[in-house]
Amino acid sequence: MARQHEPDRSRLPVDACEHLCTKTMYMAMEDPDLLEESDAAPGAETASFWCALNQMPYGDDGLEVTPETCRPGRPCCIPRMHVPRA
Repeated sequence: MARQHEPDRSRLPVDACEHLCTKTMYMAMEDPDLLEESDAAPGAETASFWCALNQMPYGDDGLEVTPETCRPGRPCCIPRMHVPRA
């Protein structure tokens, strides 16, 4: 049986939307020196982001999907800090 990989959302801001996605969430990074100390994803300035709800680079509200824009106050945002974990 194949093991399911959980996306690593720790590279995104803690209050970013639960539906914000980027490729680096699915990459295994063993070397902590590769991670920046900021709360932005490494390489965020060149990264591609998409919304898990519609699989597009913009949200249901038509605005761009980024770690800076997918935050509380946006109508479609569900901050991951408020999502119960198993």
